[in-house]
Amino acid sequence: MDAPEDAPDGRRRDGRAPQDRADLAGVTDGADDAGERRPDGSASGSGTRSTTCSTDVPTASDTSYVPNTSDLTDAPNTSGAPDTSGAPDTSGAPDTSGAPNTTHVPNTSDLPDTSGAPNTSDLPDTSHVPNTSHVPDASNTSGDGRPARIAGAGHAQAEGDPDAENPAEAGRLAPDGSLVVVGAGLAGLSAARAARQLGFTGPLTIVGAEAHLPYDRPPLSKDYLSGSAGADALRLMPDDDPLLADARWLRGRSATGLVVDPTGRAHEVLLDDGTRLAAGGVVLATGSTARPPEAAGVPQAPNVHTLRTREDADALRAALVPGARVLVVGGGLVGSEIASTAVGLGGHVTVVDPAEAPLSHLVGPLLAPALLARHARAGVRLLTGRSVAGVEPARTPSAPTAALTAVHLDDGEIMGVDVVVVAVGDAPASGWLAGSGLVLADGVVCDEVGRASAPGIVAVGDCAAWFSPALGRHDRGRHWHDALDRPADAVAALLGVDAPRRRAYVPYVWSDQYGSTIQVVGRPALADALEVADGSLDDPGAGLLVDLLRDGVPVAAVALDRPRDLARRRKALTAQA
Repeated sequence: MDAPEDAPDGRRRDGRAPQDRADLAGVTDGADDAGERRPDGSASGSGTRSTTCSTDVPTASDTSYVPNTSDLTDAPNTSGAPDTSGAPDTSGAPDTSGAPNTTHVPNTSDLPDTSGAPNTSDLPDTSHVPNTSHVPDASNTSGDGRPARIAGAGHAQAEGDPDAENPAEAGRLAPDGSLVVVGAGLAGLSAARAARQLGFTGPLTIVGAEAHLPYDRPPLSKDYLSGSAGADALRLMPDDDPLLADARWLRGRSATGLVVDPTGRAHEVLLDDGTRLAAGGVVLATGSTARPPEAAGVPQAPNVHTLRTREDADALRAALVPGARVLVVGGGLVGSEIASTAVGLGGHVTVVDPAEAPLSHLVGPLLAPALLARHARAGVRLLTGRSVAGVEPARTPSAPTAALTAVHLDDGEIMGVDVVVVAVGDAPASGWLAGSGLVLADGVVCDEVGRASAPGIVAVGDCAAWFSPALGRHDRGRHWHDALDRPADAVAALLGVDAPRRRAYVPYVWSDQYGSTIQVVGRPALADALEVADGSLDDPGAGLLVDLLRDGVPVAAVALDRPRDLARRRKALTAQA
């Protein structure tokens, strides 16, 4: 879901120049920026958090991947990296990533709803999320670009009361207060580091459901899955990160509830072992979970896989032996990356998706067919407009979890299978917040800088639905860059200080498939025309650069193995945002 993993010295393993990646504390404006950085300052190359996702999942219901590939992954995941976005993230990664959501881009968040058919597009559809009056209002901004006031639960100021506390001040975390970050993926790590960089000196606790320190999810569907990269290559931070030397890490612990203090001063985070963490400020960074196999009509079975975590990738890698008959359900970014890796390992791979053009939600319907044709050239069978209708052996009380030997499609075709991978998108890991009083709708509903509907609480990464002025609605970012860059804005709003980011937000995602890198910047789904600036749609394997326009104005760009050209387009789109 994003760029190829870089070598430790910053060189890309495929010999091409490093991709443009924003630093946590801001980005440069050079058109030819190279060498996007990991949070620890090292070079990296992972993206859609579909496996993408890059954020941690605190619920025991996580069955998955996603994702991006980042956190793939929202990795994803394996993507949106998570984004494996994919983010798994694959990443974060990262997503990882059906009838796609074509209202905005990088919704590889990995799957929209196909109204009746399995949701296999790698991203849930968030177009229905309302911008209600009780949700944080981001339309009234102060001179520095941050909202000047917040409307919502716990933010109402008594009319005519000169002594009433300004709602913008009510949720401000003191520099020496207490901060709890729930989620130890890329978004949580980015938020924790940003807090220290922005002057927060108080107690800092980071809660993570996984036993691992933060790791990159996008590679879970690519280099890590293929075996060309090990666990050390996934690390997002050194053991001795000076910014987090005094942080308290609670790993392998899941958040189960949140008690919200209307004043914004004394929240409590409840953990699965009964611990209650008091917090003056809370960062919600719990990421997303992969949609379960049942969402695509596939029952749970020993040879049925999803991809969200390192453990998911380890189990899938063990099954991808040469000659294995592999069925990938879901043709979004994460599904495509898994297919690419599986065929490279010697598998006989088929991809099934109910959408006619599974990547339309990512690159737009005008360009998707040209990119989908790459499956066939790599020897992968792609079946679009098709869904899973049944399996063999049928589920019975006497054999409820037997390994699948065959899958029935809705057109009557029966195909034998050894391995089934379901990559049909992700869902925000926000169920544990039910009853907290926070506004939830496809994630934690936030204003345009990440403030939730109660003071002293922000949300970042795959679990957060920020208000997008460009779309006029709330939207989950679900990609590696969202988890890397945007937490700094949210933490700045929480602390009441200036945010470090120096340019407008424009969606960006990338995916590695079949030896090439696809990069997308902007919102292709808004386009009504395209212009091929370089290469040919008939032979995109030689490289491709496409500008996507609406009413003659560029709204997005898509590149295949054209990183420097894409960086220039990204700069131009950011300047006009």
